Amino acid sequence: MNKNKKIILGIIISIIAIIGIVMVVGSFNDKPSNEEMADYIFMQFDTNNDGLLSYSELKEYEIVIGSDVSGFLDYWDMDGNNALDKHEIMLWLESEQ
Repeated sequence: MNKNKKIILGIIISIIAIIGIVMVVGSFNDKPSNEEMADYIFMQFDTNNDGLLSYSELKEYEIVIGSDVSGFLDYWDMDGNNALDKHEIMLWLESEQ
């Protein structure tokens, strides 16, 4: 697959992920808790199911987080393991409120 097709595919996947998040958020009667949102984010983006969001997993969905992945990871990676766990994602979600 050439580079342009990969970029377009990545954008399409990101848009689908955003639509999925919006649909899930819209399906709750009340605003979902940060824990529910974190669970959903991991369900969508933790492709190897190790309970961590690695640089490569975050990079795949950079458009969703709306930030440079390196800076985002450096800022929110509290334990320095170069990945984000559920607690760190919940801290990010809390900061967005």
